[in-house]
Amino acid sequence: MSESDVGAIRDLQGGDMAEEDGPSRGRRASEQHQTPQLGGHGDAGVDIWSSYLPSEKAAQINRERMETYGDPRPNYTVFAQLLEALFGHPVTPQEAVMVMMMVKVMREICGGFPSGYNDNLEDICGFANVLHVVKEANSGVKHVAGRTGRVDRG
Repeated sequence: MSESDVGAIRDLQGGDMAEEDGPSRGRRASEQHQTPQLGGHGDAGVDIWSSYLPSEKAAQINRERMETYGDPRPNYTVFAQLLEALFGHPVTPQEAVMVMMMVKVMREICGGFPSGYNDNLEDICGFANVLHVVKEANSGVKHVAGRTGRVDRG
């Protein structure tokens, strides 16, 4: 997403103001969010991967969701068909998954969540996993143990 896209979203929200409801009402977005400082290249001895990462939880969330909602491959085929009916043009199952990813991106941009709130990031990672399996199911390409090959559908 470009800076102009983010700016356009902020303009739609009423400039630099935060959402009207919630504990941060009336505070500027710049007052709510502090950009984490990652440090320079001099931090080479620091293991930035040793702390919590949302992707660690994503596969577990995918398993739990599958138990509740079923296999995402046929589900997103149906969702794509519903989007086609709504918008009047073709939508692939992969695009349907990306719609859900963008909902989570929008929530992360607009929500003003504290730094420890990881739900949207975990879901974005989970939807990336779903996109992978939906794309694989619709492309005929199977990824196994780091190898890629065509699936014989005959």
